[in-house]
Amino acid sequence: MNAKHRNAFTLVELLIVVAIIAILAAIAVPNFMEAQTRSKVSRAKTDMRSLATAMEAYRADSHGYPLDAWSLALPQYGGKAYYGTDVRTFIPLTTPVAYMGSIPYDPFPFRPKGQPELPKIGTTYCYCMAHPDAAHWYSEITDIYGGRGKWLMYSFGPFARWYTTSDNVGNLDVDATAVYDPTNGTNSYGLIKRFGP
Repeated sequence: MNAKHRNAFTLVELLIVVAIIAILAAIAVPNFMEAQTRSKVSRAKTDMRSLATAMEAYRADSHGYPLDAWSLALPQYGGKAYYGTDVRTFIPLTTPVAYMGSIPYDPFPFRPKGQPELPKIGTTYCYCMAHPDAAHWYSEITDIYGGRGKWLMYSFGPFARWYTTSDNVGNLDVDATAVYDPTNGTNSYGLIKRFGP
């Protein structure tokens, strides 16, 4: 009986083991989450690079880029587009000529808070073209997005916000010109952008 008690763990020893495991988990989980975010950022940049190559191949054959979401929002194209995200913008890259095997999806999906009626935004990368005829308010990519090019693709990034409202963390003033920079923190605000030529 005494030998049996000597071989058993005491409550204090068990609590020490549980505390050590909790400390290790507290160190490991944030590192894992940061690695996951860095991986998604890398995937977003790679996806947009592949889309850019396909878009330029499409332009070479078709003498123009696919219509962007705001063009598809016009009545003649169905009248629906969501914050620059519309899977129809990239369908011309997969059919009838397969410039890409499939349409990549943004690893940072986004739905505005307080607007549950809207579809999940960010399922595909956002895409808009520069419109030389100023047909709508997205005519100047340079002014709105803080860059230069004939088109722009972007992901909402880890912060998953664009225009910030009072229900967002810290009430930060995040706008379309903000660029994601991991040196501000892995989950910092800003768009991951790629401009066309």
